[in-house]
Amino acid sequence: LRALIASARADSAGRYDCVVLLSGGKDSTYALYQVVGITRRVLALTRRIPPLPAREASSCLHRRPER
Repeated sequence: LRALIASARADSAGRYDCVVLLSGGKDSTYALYQVVGITRRVLALTRRIPPLPAREASSCLHRRPER
């Protein structure tokens, strides 16, 4: 993962080194946590799923460990 991000960082001309798709679940949250430990220039994208109330979806995304 570090080598992949280093390669992306070297080729990056934009504001971000990588994109992480964030569902708010354990797996995507852990993936984001790991990537942020390598580079701070991460664009985390999420999409609100219509059946899930906005307030509940938002609370899932805000419960994350601090680095």
